Amino acid sequence: MYDLSVPGSVSGDNTLQRAQRLRRKRSASIHMISVPTPVLLHGDEPVSPNRTNYFPTPQLMLASSVLDRLEAEGIPWTVHFDDFKSIPDMEHWDAYLQPYAEFQYGHKKLTKAYVGDGMQRLPHALWDADVVCITANFTLEAYPVVQAIATLRRLDPNKLILVGGRDAMARPDYFLRMGADLVAYGDADYSLPELLVRLYRDEDLDDLVKSRCLVQTGERIQMDGLPFMRFEFLKNPLTHYCESGGGQFLPSILKKGGVAYFESSRGCFRECGYCTERLTKRSEMSVQRFKDEVAWYRANGVSTVMLSDDNLLQRLNHGERGELELIEMFEYLKKMEMVWEFPVGIEIGRLMQKDSSDFREHLFDLMFWNSDDPDNFSGAFRGLVPFENILADGDAPETNLRKMRTVNENMQILSRVIAAGMPQINLAVMLGFPDATKDKLKATRKNLETIMEIRDDITDESDRLIGSHINFSLFNATPYPGTPYFDEVIREKRLEYGIEEHPELWNLYTSVVRGDTFTAAENTENRHELLQLTRSHHSSGKVKLHFGSGDEARPTTRKSKNNMVPPGAQPDARDSYVGSGFRGDSFDVV
Repeated sequence: MYDLSVPGSVSGDNTLQRAQRLRRKRSASIHMISVPTPVLLHGDEPVSPNRTNYFPTPQLMLASSVLDRLEAEGIPWTVHFDDFKSIPDMEHWDAYLQPYAEFQYGHKKLTKAYVGDGMQRLPHALWDADVVCITANFTLEAYPVVQAIATLRRLDPNKLILVGGRDAMARPDYFLRMGADLVAYGDADYSLPELLVRLYRDEDLDDLVKSRCLVQTGERIQMDGLPFMRFEFLKNPLTHYCESGGGQFLPSILKKGGVAYFESSRGCFRECGYCTERLTKRSEMSVQRFKDEVAWYRANGVSTVMLSDDNLLQRLNHGERGELELIEMFEYLKKMEMVWEFPVGIEIGRLMQKDSSDFREHLFDLMFWNSDDPDNFSGAFRGLVPFENILADGDAPETNLRKMRTVNENMQILSRVIAAGMPQINLAVMLGFPDATKDKLKATRKNLETIMEIRDDITDESDRLIGSHINFSLFNATPYPGTPYFDEVIREKRLEYGIEEHPELWNLYTSVVRGDTFTAAENTENRHELLQLTRSHHSSGKVKLHFGSGDEARPTTRKSKNNMVPPGAQPDARDSYVGSGFRGDSFDVV
């Protein structure tokens, strides 16, 4: 038999007993859950991201795969999704804070708090659950995951608890010690349904469970063979899910229909030292499946898709065929009058031809096309554009990331994206690496100022109704478990805060790394100063859209030349502002 023995609060023998209770059971209740979001506060001011109401695609896709297989096998078990993350009113998110700890961070005392009452609702919703599957993608959410496990154990020690996701994959021993029965390694679209079927039938698990890890079955996920998402799992209306990591959406977009994550591929061939996406084997859905699934989303009330592919443009590895596939996919989105976002990031260097500075013109135009109509918007609304650590290199022609183009080429691509009129660009810049110096900070500052000027030059000359807004997503380089960067930081003893004691710090905003020049807290202060340079603040805790009307909402003087703020804007309570955004029904981030 398989080995279930791992030292900790839950023994392998207990896990085996809990699993055996499910064998031949005629009635069992299986629940996929999302945990409450934690936020770090300095006084009343959030110092970490606060994202709650985003569409739960991973849980719904997994629930759909499980139910599809159980129904095919004639197994009468029920499957549910329980949302303990989202809140009913994002405008007043701070009314739902549940503080649970304090700690010293540099010269500041920070408070840890849940957003929402999810932890209080959890025991009432899951008291009769037989199997609970918890998503642990983000290290910052490790504490609520562990608290959910503890709550479930108090409710009924016989519940079978599985934990999956990126953080769980990287730290299985931790979650097993904290009370999980099994940790799912890799995508569980096949392995979880297979586990449940074998438990019901009292079949052997030798090749499926190893050292209390549920291992991925098969070589890779075949995306064309996965069931369509079952939207009926949602207990909240689609309108409840109205944000992504990049912020909320225009009211005119939300009136068209729901907003949901959508993936046309998984995995990444890249080996970036701070990223975990390479841990997933690359798989892609066919163009026909893409069209069918987009049509399914639309039929279920979704009109905006957040394309959450780990690396969308890696389809170009297939050469001309890959480019033609992408062109056909975006032509279909345009034909269906969909809205789309690139929330995970676009490897923008691939928008140029390999070994040249020539753009992939047709693909570029389709990817960033929009209707230029704020009242009936369709097309590309927002995208994360990764500049990573390139802005710290001054005028250096190359960077230490081989996938990145030169500073000049990346500026060319960014200028084209701005000129295309995509309403919001989230420009991702990596800060706080161990080799950060004052000179590198100066270079970053200089390049940020240049970008602000470029943006204003382009939009001031544009005759488009919709202009581009740049939200500067300045991130501290975070050593996530499972990455070479994490191993490097541990090896060099640069970690200033314990990952098990303070996982909430693993949020990209607050640093945990002691560098050659700066401490972790100083890295965080450096980020804060650069946010001020770009008039970027996070005191609201959310990225919100602010609306004015006509020229009243436009700056009368170019913002790169002075510190003027357009009437009605609140510079002390916004995520970022560069330029005017919409010129008719304009928007700002507040």
